[in-house]
Formats: sequence, C-alpha cells, structure tokens
Amino acid sequence: MSFPTTPGVYELRLNRNNGAVRVATSAQITVSGTTTATPTPTPVATPTPVATPTPTTGAATVSASSSTVTAGGTLNVTWSGVTSPTTTDWIGIFPIGAADYGYLSYIYTSSGTPSPGSTASSAGTASMSFPTTPGVYELRLNRNNGAVRVATSAQITVTTTTTGAATVSASSSTVTAGGTLNVTWSGVTSPTTTDWIGIFPIGAADYGYLSYIYTSSGTPSPGSTASSAGTASMSFPTTPGVYELRLNRNNGAVRVATSAQITVR
Repeated sequence: MSFPTTPGVYELRLNRNNGAVRVATSAQITVSGTTTATPTPTPVATPTPVATPTPTTGAATVSASSSTVTAGGTLNVTWSGVTSPTTTDWIGIFPIGAADYGYLSYIYTSSGTPSPGSTASSAGTASMSFPTTPGVYELRLNRNNGAVRVATSAQITVTTTTTGAATVSASSSTVTAGGTLNVTWSGVTSPTTTDWIGIFPIGAADYGYLSYIYTSSGTPSPGSTASSAGTASMSFPTTPGVYELRLNRNNGAVRVATSAQITVR
C-alpha cells in the first residue's frame, strides 16, 4: 500500500463486507517529512475510543511521588515500561473524566519539559507543577503526540492549605454505606446563609451532588445566621464508592474547599 504524501500519524483498519464493521486496527504508522517539526499535543481529531487493555507484566506505568499536593505545588512524575518510545511521548495532568486532549499541562518524556527532546525515553522521572485549583486529577501517559493512552496514574488530590483559607473535612476517611459522619468547615470569609456543603462522587460535575446541607443550618434548608465555621452531621450514600465533600458559596458552584476522599464501604 502507498502511504500519504502528507506527514502525520496514520493507522490501518480492517473492515468487513464493504461496511464500517471494523474488526482490527493496526499500530500507529508515522509518515515523516524531510524536516522534523516540533509539534505539541494540541487538539486534533480524536481517534475512535479503544478499550483500555488489561495491564500485564511489563506494561507501561505512570505515577506521582505523592497522592496529595498543595495547590500550585510540584511532584515528581515517574514513568516506565514504554515499548519503542518516541521523542513525542507525553504525560498530561487531567481532571478526572476529562476528554483525551483536556489536559491542563504536559511534558514530553524525552525532555521533562513542554518541548520534545532529542532522545526517546522508556523510563524516567521529571518534575511537574500541579493546578492552582483544588480538586482531583490524574496523570495520563500518551504515545507520539496522540491520544493513545498507555498508562494512567492513581488519583492525585490538589488541596488548599493557605493560612486562613476555607476548609471542609469529615470526621473519618471511611464510613459504612448509609452511615453518618460529622462534617466540619472553617475559614469562610464573608459567609452567607446559602453557603452549602455537598457530598459528591469523585469527578462529578459542579452540581452533581448526592446530598447537601447549608452551613447556616446544618440541614437542606438555609438558616437565618451565616456561619464561617461549624460542624454538622451528614448521612453518606448507601452505594459503596469514593466520595468527597465540597464547600460552595451562596447557592452557587463557587467551590472554596474540597475534603480528602471518603470511602463508603
């Protein structure tokens, strides 16, 4: 088969009976030009999603040096097991559930910076700065400037610990399904009677709460007195999983604090 004259990354697809019933897809095939461009992983047409392969011995991995980091802080990021690495393999920081190119920042494994280096790396360590917005993120290791993900890290929680900043926490990191924990908040500047705390699945949308209370009352109905700090009881979901508390301002989705993860068993 003759390949295109336009440099880029292509693939072969085997389809059945003149239709679009694809039964096989090849590995990526790079068509190179006479000069080497310095691409960055900017959004391009998203390839057809492929089921993530089951990890096997020797599979690629990516991880951070800690599961938590303060907003804007830095962690060491380590990757290994990349077969036939390229200079444009890259690692991105993504919000949980983000699209393939929904990264917030990235580095190339060939350089440890946002510009590719000259030597491909199958394993290594580099430093990455994390977002200034508290939340839960993950690292994704992708191949050759594309969205061919070969590894995903464990979740990394970005927290705010600035003196005087708002906080929200639960009295335990685990709770039985349907059980109750005390929820504590503090440091809310200029509080309103409609500031609220919600229980959210990790990665849920801004209004994807499962239950909530107002800080002015400790119940789902607002009280008459705003509260900058306090404690109330909240019942957790009956479905086992990992959740978080989010403290929001004035009936909106202006999140000022996120708790550590809470496991419902």
